[in-house]
Amino acid sequence: MNEVRGVGYIAEWNKTTHINLVDLNKHSDYLGTIKLKKKLPRIQGAKYYDHSLIASVDDDKNTVYQISLIDGSVEKLFSLNEGDEMEGIAVRPMPDGSLIHVIQLYGKASDPASGYHEELHHYARIVTRPCG
Repeated sequence: MNEVRGVGYIAEWNKTTHINLVDLNKHSDYLGTIKLKKKLPRIQGAKYYDHSLIASVDDDKNTVYQISLIDGSVEKLFSLNEGDEMEGIAVRPMPDGSLIHVIQLYGKASDPASGYHEELHHYARIVTRPCG
């Protein structure tokens, strides 16, 4: 949600090809659609940040993407490459420099012997500059 603009963003959970926009001030009236330039699987959560949605995706690498709400472009930010399933996401700047916070599941809840547990991971966005 972008509470300042009064817009909500809704999408299919799996095989996401577009984001629907709804008016939060007028009982969720439909405002339009943003077509994604790349289809995304299994979006577990997404948060509004700086004209984008930052989305956690439960794919084979547990990836976080940035989805432009201006042109529908999709940019991979990073992959965790560990754990069994990625869950929710929060986007909030913290004093330590972290911005993106995701929940990662390890093991299976239905199998106590699997070592099931959850971990909250924190990530900072680092901008690299070319040398010279």
